[in-house]
Amino acid sequence: MEMFDKLFRKKNQQPVPPVASPVVPFVQKMDEWLDMLDWYERECSAYVSTRVYSRLRGINDLLRKTRPFLTTYNIRAEEEYLIKATLTSYIPDALNLFNQLPAEERCDDSVADKQLLTQCDNYEKSMLELLESMKQRVERDLDVQTAFVEERFSQSL
Repeated sequence: MEMFDKLFRKKNQQPVPPVASPVVPFVQKMDEWLDMLDWYERECSAYVSTRVYSRLRGINDLLRKTRPFLTTYNIRAEEEYLIKATLTSYIPDALNLFNQLPAEERCDDSVADKQLLTQCDNYEKSMLELLESMKQRVERDLDVQTAFVEERFSQSL
C-alpha cells in the first residue's frame, strides 16, 4: 500500500495520518457490558433456577453501585479486570455451559444448579469486596482531606 501511495502522491502532498478512535471511558464500556449481560440473563431466565436468577440480578445491582466510584475515582487495574471479566466472561461462560446441559440436569437443586449458585455466590462476594474496597478508599481520601484542612486552616488563625 505504501508503494502505491508513493507512486501516486502528488508533489508536496503529505500522507494522510491514520484516524485514531476516541478512547471510550471504562464506565461507558461497563454500562454497555451490563446492558448486554442483563439481556442475556433475561434470555436465560427460563433455564436457570429462580435462586440463580435472583442472585445474578443482585450481582448486577452491586456492579451498578460501583458506577459512582468509577466516575469520580481512578480504578485500579485489578478492579477493572475483575469487573470486565465478570461481565464479559465469567458470568456469560457459566451460563453458556449451564445451558448446554440437558434440561433434566438443569432443574432446581440439581448438581449443575448448585454449582451455578456457588459460582454466583463467589461473584457476589467478589463484588461486595470490591464495593467495600472502593468505599474505604473514599473514606481514607476524606480523612486525608479533613486532616489537611484542619492543619492548613488551624495555622492561619
